[in-house]
Amino acid sequence: MEVLLQKRFGPLRMKMPVRVVYTIDEPARKGFAFGTLKGHPVSGEAAFIVQQNPDDSVWFTLRSLSGPGKGLWFFAYPLVLLVRTGIRNSYINALAGPIS
Repeated sequence: MEVLLQKRFGPLRMKMPVRVVYTIDEPARKGFAFGTLKGHPVSGEAAFIVQQNPDDSVWFTLRSLSGPGKGLWFFAYPLVLLVRTGIRNSYINALAGPIS
């Protein structure tokens, strides 16, 4: 499946086309991975996995491998790394703390 992710920065919108390359749908483990497509700010892959352990603890794993994107994105790579850090932190913050 191909998806167009978007991130808004005030009036600017960053478009990030990706292709889901696999999913995990096990009783105690769920997740997916995607690879970037042409037009994405970086070239790489990312996996997002949530696992519930026998002791009822829940772990979130984010694995990513990336490099500069193609075309003009190559020159914006240092800025893209800062944005990527902010996006990654938003994932962690969304999952932090108790679920009510």
